Amino acid sequence: MRSKADATLACAERARAHWNTAEAGIREHAIAIRLIGIAHKLKEDYDAAISAYRESLDLFRSESEQSQDVSIALNIVAGAEVLLGDLDGAERDFREALRIARAFGSGEAVATCTGNLAELALDREDWPGAENLAREALALSEQVGRQELIGINCLSLATALVRQGKRDEAQSYARRAVEICTRLGHSELERARATLAACESESEKSEER
Repeated sequence: MRSKADATLACAERARAHWNTAEAGIREHAIAIRLIGIAHKLKEDYDAAISAYRESLDLFRSESEQSQDVSIALNIVAGAEVLLGDLDGAERDFREALRIARAFGSGEAVATCTGNLAELALDREDWPGAENLAREALALSEQVGRQELIGINCLSLATALVRQGKRDEAQSYARRAVEICTRLGHSELERARATLAACESESEKSEER
């Protein structure tokens, strides 16, 4: 979560080696491989990341075609597909992850998938669509109470509003995103600060006029 790629990879490799020695089950191996993928993502080696993510997904699916683990794995694969520019593939996998999450009644997974679809809409420059999805994701994440989700969804909503010229409305969401990302030491802090700065500069111009 603090973007320490080398330390993440070292710990993930140790976990995989341990599970190999311990003859652990499929789930433990799948999680270790997914963590290795996360380390590659942090290193911006997206091909290696998605390869590890798909291997992890295949392991989860070997136990069950539909489970919370499969939903999480699909969501992570989709995130890597976004980084590789495959937005259609990402949307397909995000929506499948969301469908499974809803079937299992996982509030956090539903909030996460909905928030990721909001970010995908931002990538597509579908500002109204992103706004609607971000509002839904924020409401869901408030119910779950996970601060990271709340902060990221506030940032997505603020971004969508700014892109539509609604900077006054965006300002409170951007400020909350900055507060949460600062407290967590989150990697999206700079983007949150830039969004808040865009809101505040426009407000200052309005006051001058």
